[in-house]
Amino acid sequence: MRGYGDSSAPEGANNYTYLHIVGDLIGLLDALKVEKAFVVGHDWGAMVSWQLVIFRPDRVIALANLSVYYSPRNPNGSMVTLMRKYSGGNIICASSRKAEKYS
Repeated sequence: MRGYGDSSAPEGANNYTYLHIVGDLIGLLDALKVEKAFVVGHDWGAMVSWQLVIFRPDRVIALANLSVYYSPRNPNGSMVTLMRKYSGGNIICASSRKAEKYS
């Protein structure tokens, strides 16, 4: 996934939408000449895996996700904003990259 390990990390949050990340996964399948895949997602990868199945079900044979339930996109706020609201502000969000405004 973008920005993990030694992969490239485009600047700007707008380069990390589910459409972009699912596109990266499709690009990987294409590069490996894999028509359809069994997909296993874990933690943040599970959230991306759900989107892969939603946007490109034609490329997925089956999906197994671990440690994260399906959570549809909420039009009433970003995930960070909602986490702060429902936790009373008691959350920790950390990144090794320069912070951007999420809400």
